Amino acid sequence: MNLLTMRVITPSILLILAISLFWACDRRVVQEPSLDFGYEYFPLHVGDFWEYEVDSFIYRPGQNGGVAIDSIQSQLREIVVDTFRDNANLLNFIVEQYTRRSENASWQIRNVLRLARNEEQAFRVEDNLRFLKMVFPPKADRSWPGTNYFDEFTAIPVAGGDIEMFKGWESTIQTRDGFWQGGDLSFEEVLEIEIADFNTFIERREGKEYYAKGVGLISRSLTIFDTQCQICCGGDCGDRPWEEKAELGFVIEQRLIRYKN
Repeated sequence: MNLLTMRVITPSILLILAISLFWACDRRVVQEPSLDFGYEYFPLHVGDFWEYEVDSFIYRPGQNGGVAIDSIQSQLREIVVDTFRDNANLLNFIVEQYTRRSENASWQIRNVLRLARNEEQAFRVEDNLRFLKMVFPPKADRSWPGTNYFDEFTAIPVAGGDIEMFKGWESTIQTRDGFWQGGDLSFEEVLEIEIADFNTFIERREGKEYYAKGVGLISRSLTIFDTQCQICCGGDCGDRPWEEKAELGFVIEQRLIRYKN
């Protein structure tokens, strides 16, 4: 091969190599998956609202002895109405919470709370208690103390008594890609979080929450029981299930029925 031939071929080879490298790099960029931090499991926008059906069962000492169980059906509505920045410059979303006893009843305001989210955590502040609801990115088996920002032994009034309902709470992600269906609604890409699973002979704390991507909270269940085995069982609970030996507490089942995001 003479020098003239090399002068002709060499630029062509370099051009082909450059094009090949360009396409190789381009394919690498396209095929590389983007990192999803999971923020859409906790969406926040002014005007968002969620409506839930709520079934509650309240356990309390009966007026004539024994344990009385009050069953209550209601609806809950939460709507994001405004924002503000706190002392740490974190954007907080103000949420008005309403309740009503039936579909045809008028909404009555119950509470005002706030939601917030930064790059690593999501919060819910209710009755001056700051709950750590989620961590990002959410991964299966990842755990954190849901009551990290307040004393887990805080007592809450329930049916004439006080319960340390947050004792032993520890949040753990069960799955990130589940499926949920309730009534006319169904969702894929559902995040399941166990918020509590604490059980002793005299205390039961159990709870789960489900969040749909792009929607937020779609379901919550919470069981809080205390007993001294006196009112229910004359001092001997034996192997009775909690539904029989609970003397004070409640069970709540909350399911999404309508929403706007």
